[in-house]
Amino acid sequence: MNPYPLNPIPEMPINPTEILYFWYNLPFAVPGTITFIVGLTLTVIGIFHLRKKEHFGYFLSFSGTCAGFGILGLILSLRAIVRDENLLLSLNTYLYPFVLLLAPASYHLVYYILDKKYSIIQWAAILNWVTTLFGFIGILKGEAFTGNFIHYSFGIYPVASFYLKPWAVLATIGYILIGFPAYYFFLKSHSFHERRFLVVGHNLLLILVISNLPSFIGIPIFPASTFSFIPMCILAYGIFNSDFKDLKRLFLDKSRLFYILNIFLSFVLLLIAGIVLFTFSPDDYDTTRWYPWLLIPLVSVFVVVGLGIFIGGTSPYRLINQLGSISL
Repeated sequence: MNPYPLNPIPEMPINPTEILYFWYNLPFAVPGTITFIVGLTLTVIGIFHLRKKEHFGYFLSFSGTCAGFGILGLILSLRAIVRDENLLLSLNTYLYPFVLLLAPASYHLVYYILDKKYSIIQWAAILNWVTTLFGFIGILKGEAFTGNFIHYSFGIYPVASFYLKPWAVLATIGYILIGFPAYYFFLKSHSFHERRFLVVGHNLLLILVISNLPSFIGIPIFPASTFSFIPMCILAYGIFNSDFKDLKRLFLDKSRLFYILNIFLSFVLLLIAGIVLFTFSPDDYDTTRWYPWLLIPLVSVFVVVGLGIFIGGTSPYRLINQLGSISL
């Protein structure tokens, strides 16, 4: 008897439909989606701390950095699961203005982490603002991307035009020549132990975003920045490790975590609806045999989501209720 052939990694058909392409490439989108969720959450936390005027620039640059990495994670996820090139190009164009803020915000964050000791970092941030504005011009003109695409096994990547390439190249060179040496010389005269989470988290973030360059210029290497949620959490711990009381008041005492969860859930459901709307043609609806099998998972989704909202909303100030709501 011949053994049953094992195929742990199914191969995508040669000409898949949009929905098949979505499901086959979904694993490549998971890390980017997690990065988006973590980035969005940390951005909200950073904005909450802007009320501390003595650290306004510190938390503003942190929020901008997390927002940039979060949106970049979302873009990389969309590149993995969206097959329609016109739709993908539009989504990249609409979302990339937020990603452009990543480079100057990161330089400002380095400046504040290093106690404002190196003015050259501020000059580097100014240069990055120039390339960022140049990128904005390309986006407003609709010429940020060339219209050509590079097809990888992990997604479809639009080729950046000359409006975006200076932004990526200058940010990378600046980190190698200015950012990393500044960290090195600062830590020679200061305790690494006190800032270990800040230094490790931020440098890992910058290294991961630099790993996007190969795919940015056409080399088929999976962009490691999809895993940016890991160093983002390390960086956030280094920034907020003395502010847990403020975080408790933000999320539990004022019930804001409950509202944030529901806003995020609404966004996810809206995104799923948009993907279905743009990726399915009328013929797909006619030929799909979903009824009645679709009713089982559909009803399950509504029951689980409703139960999560009920548990979270019953006592939003209790941590156990919030954890239960998140789990559901």
